[in-house]
Amino acid sequence: MSASKPGARRIVRWILRLAVLGALAWWVSRGDTLDQLVGALRGLPPAPLVGAMGVGMLVTVLAGLRWRLIMAAFGADPLPSTVHLVRAYFVGHFYNAFVPGAIGGDLVRGVITRRSFGAVSTSVMVVFLERFVGLASLIAVFALGLLIAPPLPAVGAYGPYVFAAGAVGLAAVVTLASARRLTARLAQTPIIGALVRLGVDLVAQIEARLGAKLRLAEMQRAAPLGVAIALAAAMHGCAIAVFRVLALALDLPLDVPTLMVIVPLAIIASMLPIAVAGLGPREAALVVMLAPLGIEQGEALALSLSFWAVIMAAASTGGLVQVVWGVEIPHDAPPEPLESPEEPP
Repeated sequence: MSASKPGARRIVRWILRLAVLGALAWWVSRGDTLDQLVGALRGLPPAPLVGAMGVGMLVTVLAGLRWRLIMAAFGADPLPSTVHLVRAYFVGHFYNAFVPGAIGGDLVRGVITRRSFGAVSTSVMVVFLERFVGLASLIAVFALGLLIAPPLPAVGAYGPYVFAAGAVGLAAVVTLASARRLTARLAQTPIIGALVRLGVDLVAQIEARLGAKLRLAEMQRAAPLGVAIALAAAMHGCAIAVFRVLALALDLPLDVPTLMVIVPLAIIASMLPIAVAGLGPREAALVVMLAPLGIEQGEALALSLSFWAVIMAAASTGGLVQVVWGVEIPHDAPPEPLESPEEPP
């Protein structure tokens, strides 16, 4: 019975995803939307699209460098080369786009990260930290856009939710980066200290059952993490540049400040679990947000699908990287020796 539950949930998720794609197809086919979409895509010059794909490739390269900086900040030993991590990021991008579940890239990065940190818990933490760094930087770009862009009627309602997501991401980065120091300080307080010690004892019991150490990575150097955050913001700037190039090619009146507000929301929408390779929620979000600016549904869909083509070009390159170079998968590390529960976390 329990074995069938994950399968049933997987089927439900795929039904929802196919329903989203079906709704998108119905949306495109009704009225003049399909004619507008086809006309806009036919008028898209190939040169801007190819240039945008080049920027998309650059974003993936920068993502690999950001990954290495975060690993360096937490004392990865050995620290993989930039070339190796960039290749792995391309391959992970491929699995995220073409393999159901959209977590294949995280699994690839988690396996490689484990070689440098040993414990599975540490590698998972570093992978999630990379996600949170990207989210926090995305919200920072969104906040700056709200300050300099003209008021957008369709965006005001989503602002609080986006800022809440950014606050969660930033809090996660700060908490995980300083978990050990924070735990040591809280352990000295009268009431919270008792709860902390209770948590430490509980973790020790779990470790005894698993036969492995549940270790959180501890930040060794702040400078690489700061550079990684700045690099994440630059990557979002590249995404905005891609949208700007495509908007100009499609003759859409979208300036950079406006895109700084719209693009982060579109990216967040594409992360929803009901999306298939990013398709569905992003297109709906762009249609809704661009309508008050006088942009027709077909034109908004042409912009979104052009951006999707840029993403898929980088993802397809990851498949080529896998075939030509492959990605080194480390052997499983032996279980770490258990430390005494009395030792500080």
